[in-house]
Amino acid sequence: MRNYETFDIDKFKNGLPFQLILDKWEIYEKSFKCHVDDIMYISVNKKIKNNDLLDVFSLLNFKINKYNFLFHNTAYDLKKITIKHVLENPSFFFFAPDGYIHPVYFKDRKCLIFKLKKDINDILDLTESIITINPFNKNKNIKNKHEKNKVWIDRKYTDIMNYYNNSKINYEFNPNSKCLIGKDKISINQFINNRPYCDTGFKNMYVGRRKLYEILLKTRKYDPSNIWLMEYLETIFCGMDIDVQKCYNDNLYHLPEKIKSNTPAYIYDTIFLKIFKLNGFFFTDYDVAIYTGGELLLVEPNKYLQLYKYSNKTCNNIIPLNDPMLLT
Repeated sequence: MRNYETFDIDKFKNGLPFQLILDKWEIYEKSFKCHVDDIMYISVNKKIKNNDLLDVFSLLNFKINKYNFLFHNTAYDLKKITIKHVLENPSFFFFAPDGYIHPVYFKDRKCLIFKLKKDINDILDLTESIITINPFNKNKNIKNKHEKNKVWIDRKYTDIMNYYNNSKINYEFNPNSKCLIGKDKISINQFINNRPYCDTGFKNMYVGRRKLYEILLKTRKYDPSNIWLMEYLETIFCGMDIDVQKCYNDNLYHLPEKIKSNTPAYIYDTIFLKIFKLNGFFFTDYDVAIYTGGELLLVEPNKYLQLYKYSNKTCNNIIPLNDPMLLT
């Protein structure tokens, strides 16, 4: 429990999270009485199990005979330690070089191209609507009909490296691309009408991932930078006499698994996936990635990937690629 008697709005506007500006949580094990008007928020927790997710999301497999490469744009210097960091921590990947490239955030990033070592199995599919799993819903019938008629045509991802020499990339039927806009470049409105079994939104809304937040974290309005101190915003707190390491490892605010794994709070959902022995999730936005193969988060990338090539520009640039043996 904690009180909400004080709140410094100026500190919040300057980027400090609730973890630092609200009264600290207290572990209270005794009974107490209070008026209902004095209670702002009650959170009732139950122990989440693997089936709580699998009752909502289906699983996908990405076979090595269908997918050879994954692409990642890093903001860090191209060194062996960077590759080690990407492979040993939960990381995001695209299936194509022209995956989402933000003109500002990705401006100075470098391309890492990874080759699959084996099949990637047991990936949560966040692109499908929850009601599709219901066998009595008409959307299930539409989905089955589209699968039978091989409607889901997308790029042949074993051809994807042809991108770098301007060679042809063929198209083929791909069940994993059922909620992506592949060969037929239709509008989002058309897509929503044609494929009601997909969990769709507009622009850069990550609808499926917000649904995952709702199950794991009890809210779709999850913004970790407003809740906890973020590693990537650490420079904001310089000179404020804040013990940042203590904040990262505060067991009043973070799960023991989060502290043990040294996982950043902005990918808190991956901690639960690891506990449930799930290997990641597949998702998309509705602005760019829906046209370019979607995105994949891997909890433990080093199990499946090895560095194949890299370049000093983002992956969408057609420039000579470098051999990983050149890295120091």
